[in-house]
Amino acid sequence: MSSRVFITLNQDVITELVRKAERRVCYAAPGIYDWVAEALIGVSQSLARENVSVVIDPDPFVMQVGYGTEQALRRLHDNEIPVRVQKGLRIGVVIADDFAAVFAPPALNVDVFPNAGIPNAVRLGAQEAVRLLRAVAGDGRADGPTERPENLAVVNNEHENIAPSISIIGDALLQESDLAQIHETLVRHPPVSPDLDRQMRIINSVFQVVKVTLNGAKLSQRRLPLRAEELGIEDVEMRRRIGASFKLFEGEVDSFTRAFQDDLDEIKRKYGLKAVGEIGYLILTRDCAGLENALRWFQKNLKIAQQQLEEEIQKELDHSKDRLKELFASNLRRSGEDEARLSRRLESVLYKMRIPNANDVLSNLGCEWYIFNLSEQMMDRGDFAEKVKVLYGRPIEELTRVESAVGVRSTH
Repeated sequence: MSSRVFITLNQDVITELVRKAERRVCYAAPGIYDWVAEALIGVSQSLARENVSVVIDPDPFVMQVGYGTEQALRRLHDNEIPVRVQKGLRIGVVIADDFAAVFAPPALNVDVFPNAGIPNAVRLGAQEAVRLLRAVAGDGRADGPTERPENLAVVNNEHENIAPSISIIGDALLQESDLAQIHETLVRHPPVSPDLDRQMRIINSVFQVVKVTLNGAKLSQRRLPLRAEELGIEDVEMRRRIGASFKLFEGEVDSFTRAFQDDLDEIKRKYGLKAVGEIGYLILTRDCAGLENALRWFQKNLKIAQQQLEEEIQKELDHSKDRLKELFASNLRRSGEDEARLSRRLESVLYKMRIPNANDVLSNLGCEWYIFNLSEQMMDRGDFAEKVKVLYGRPIEELTRVESAVGVRSTH
C-alpha cells in the first residue's frame, strides 16, 4: 500500500491487510462485520490467537444499526479469539504488522464502505502505529511496556478545557453472558436488513405518503333510521321484519359543499399528490411543508364556512322534518283525534328520532390528513416501481439517486 496519508479502507482492502499479516493484527471498531470476522479467524491459524486483537462495543444497538453482526461475534468467540469491549466506541482502527490506520466505520443501515479512491481513513506512521497498538491491545501483547487504563482527568491549558482522556481501550473481555444478553435483545428487537434500511431511508427522503380526507361534505348521504312503530305499524311480526331509513336532505344539498371538494382537489394538484390506490397519495418530501400549510388554511376556511352555511342547512332540515310529519300523520292519525293532539304526538315521535340541527350536521365538516413514510410492505408491491415511473415519468432509481459526498458514499 502507498504511503499516502488519506486512504481508502473498505472490505477488499481490510480483508487483504488482515490475511497478509505475518506478526500481528488488531481491529477495533463499534462492531464486527462478518467478512472481518472470517478474515481474523483465518489469520489466527498462522499468527496464533494471542497476536490477534479485537475490540468492540457490546451494545446491541451497534448491530441494530449495522455496525456489525451478532453472528460475527459468535464466530470469533467459538474460534477462541479473545474479544475485548469498549462501550461507546465509534471509530475504527486497523493494525496489520507495521501498517496502522484510523478509519470511519459505516453503520450499514445508513451508509456503505466507499469504493477505491474515496478516502475514509488516515494512515499513521510507524511510531504512532506502535503507540496505537499499545493503547488498543494494552495487555502485554504489544511491543513495549504494558499500560493500564488511566483515571479520567480533565486537563486545563491556558486556552480551553480538554475533554477527559483514556489511555487504553478494551480493558475487559467479552463474556458468554454478554453474548447471551446481545442475543436476547436482538431476538426481541431484530435488526433490519442494512441494504433494505438504507434503501428505505433514501426513498423516504424523496417520497412520503399522504392520506387526506374531507369529512362531512356529502350531506346527501346523511340518513335517519326509521322504526316500524314510528310508522304506525302495530303488528309485532311485521315490526321485526321492517327496517328503513330516511334521507335527511334532497340530493341537490351537496351543492352547498361542492366548492370545498374543489378547493381540496386544487391543493392536491398544486402540491403534486399522486393517487396510488388504497395507501393514499405519493408526494415529494420537499413539498410536504407547503402542503401542510395549505391544508391548515383549508381547515380554517371550513370552520368559517360552517357558520355561513348554518342557516341554509337548518332550512333544509326543517323541510325534511315537515315531510316526515306528513308521512307519519297518515299512519298515526286516530279516529276522532283533533289536529292539536295529533301534532303533539308527531312532535314526540320526531323528538325520539333525534333529528339533528344544522350545527350537529356541520360539526362533522372537516379535513384530516396524515403524512407518513413508505413501508417495506408498500415497496414490496410488484407494481409500485412501475406506478412511480408512470406518475413521475422517471424510474424510481433515478428519482432516489443521492449524490456522493467525498469520504462518505459511492453508489456508482
